[in-house]
Amino acid sequence: MADKNLSYECADAWKSKIQKETARIYWIGNYYDSEVYDDTELSAETVDILVNKCADVFRGFQLKDKPIVLYLPNVLQLPITVLAALRIGLTVLPITATNEDVGSLRDILRNSGADTVVTIDGFWMGTRLIRTKELLDAAITDIAIERVLVIRHVSPDEGIPPPQVNLTGRRPYYLYKVAMKQKRDLWWSGFFQKASSSCKPKAVPSESITLLLPTRSTSSTAVLLPISLEMLQTDISHVQTVLHPNELSLIISTTNVFHQIICILAALKSGAIPLIYESDIRHPDPSRTSQIIYTYKVVKLLIAEKDLSLLMEYKQYMTLWDLKTLREIVVLGSNKLCEQAKEIFGVPCRNINPTPI
Repeated sequence: MADKNLSYECADAWKSKIQKETARIYWIGNYYDSEVYDDTELSAETVDILVNKCADVFRGFQLKDKPIVLYLPNVLQLPITVLAALRIGLTVLPITATNEDVGSLRDILRNSGADTVVTIDGFWMGTRLIRTKELLDAAITDIAIERVLVIRHVSPDEGIPPPQVNLTGRRPYYLYKVAMKQKRDLWWSGFFQKASSSCKPKAVPSESITLLLPTRSTSSTAVLLPISLEMLQTDISHVQTVLHPNELSLIISTTNVFHQIICILAALKSGAIPLIYESDIRHPDPSRTSQIIYTYKVVKLLIAEKDLSLLMEYKQYMTLWDLKTLREIVVLGSNKLCEQAKEIFGVPCRNINPTPI
């Protein structure tokens, strides 16, 4: 049974192959200066515990045929929630939190039939604070959402006194607090203390719908594209061909959450180490990507075509990049930029074209 479960293949299957303290996921936040980093790593043991606890929480909601909505940016909770949902056979509707269009969000949620949303209070994109929870509140005023799980990411913990100065782009930000609707809105952290750290993976048929991907019809109405487990596994296997165990792979997909998800799952399934970057790749300047590659000794760069195109507008910065550890660039999309990227960065570049959305 377990070998039919993608969550098992990404987490449980590696228990006997790596030490429990081995880093499995790295995350890098928005804020950066020469002395302060906003980053975190999760060990294999921590990933296992969090995924099981989250799956147990989701199981308690008894969602049955309803999808669970993840309205999230590129934070650590994205892979945890996806793996947890896959573990118990739920359908995931991921919506990137860089989508700030309330009307679009309302259409997607209304068409989904979902009653549970996992979201974040807000996050920084460079010097701009995206107020995710407020956007969601505006989108669901007339939609029967039963519960909203809110991850505290930017807003302050009331028990911690504020600093003398609030720095733009840095967490926590004491000038931002979110309103919580009674009974509907619940803090994410409140569920985990009592949740079980053991949630058996469910056998999932290959034809089961694992993801619903928001797209637009010719009439600009929201359409949800169903992705079966078999289709998802196919896309993951394509990415796996370029990854190797223990390689640190930086994943940059700012607006395409599907690309972000398949790359993270492919890395975990193959034993590579995904490095998730939350923010604007041009913050504080376009050399941020180089700084991450240098600091974390990144071997593979998996980058959405749209993000690579944006970076290549700043060639004057790229001539100064230190890419000694980088061995390959993998473009998520067409091969239009591969030759130019190879010439600019001085490393091999190829493309993988996942399911179009």
